[in-house]
Amino acid sequence: MTDEVLVDQVDYYRRRAAEYDATAYGDVAAARDRIARLVAEMRPAGRVLEIACGTGLWTEALARWAGTVTAVDTGDDSAALAARQYLAPLLDEMHDPFLHAASRLALAWTLPIPGDFDGTLREAALALEEFRGQDEPIFSAMAGFTAGSVEIALGRYDEATRHLSEARDQADRAGDWLAAGARVQLGILAVLQGRLDEAPALLAGALEVSLAARSTQFVAMCLVGYAWLAFADGDLDRAARVEGSAEGLRQRIGLPAWPHLRKKEAELVAQIRQRLGASQFDQAFSAGSQLTLQQAVAIVQDRQPRLTADGGTGR
Repeated sequence: MTDEVLVDQVDYYRRRAAEYDATAYGDVAAARDRIARLVAEMRPAGRVLEIACGTGLWTEALARWAGTVTAVDTGDDSAALAARQYLAPLLDEMHDPFLHAASRLALAWTLPIPGDFDGTLREAALALEEFRGQDEPIFSAMAGFTAGSVEIALGRYDEATRHLSEARDQADRAGDWLAAGARVQLGILAVLQGRLDEAPALLAGALEVSLAARSTQFVAMCLVGYAWLAFADGDLDRAARVEGSAEGLRQRIGLPAWPHLRKKEAELVAQIRQRLGASQFDQAFSAGSQLTLQQAVAIVQDRQPRLTADGGTGR
């Protein structure tokens, strides 16, 4: 763990471990009781795989029923698809409204992995409708963010604007930093629609919130947004370096881009490579991938000179 970003992330969650459940769930005792009831309704048996286990409140309840529980908290596509195989057959048997909606959203997140974006949009939209009826602003924001992001990938920009605006408003209503994700996507959407004068403020606001939350994954999303902006401005070398910095950050913390975001980002990479040329793109992308989080942020905030392909400052 010599990488600065990874060390910062580990230290952050280690320091927050004692308070995490209280800040995430509020009344932890009540949350534990509710989780226990939901798990009892599912009646899991045999081998159970838990994705994004966090501090293990669900793991604790699952362990009372299942033969074995494997709890992971990494961006593993294979594990996510495996979890889908266990979860999908249970959906029709879930009678708790929140559990049903959350499970539907979790299933939506796995569908882009095999390329089923229409299925992702369908499931995310259904989950959003269910969460709306339960007055769940944070989970409504997550579902709206998912639906809007997929609509960007599918070129349905008007629908994406509506879903992402709702996601931003719901997250703001809850005072949650997840609003940064919707703002990033709205910034990218502004670039794609040629509204380049609107994009910088949206991206800057998202970056500020992401940095305050110390979320490397969201900072990387912001950097991708800035790569889109640089590409639209015709600064191809900068676009390649900033995109490389996003990928480098994600690789060092072991969290790839979320499946529903990968399609559009892959299109950006292909367009930059085509226009810049493979060799020059690879050099700029590689130089960007070696940047620290602070260096990458400084570049998009124009606080230091352009870097050369070998990582120098070009002073």
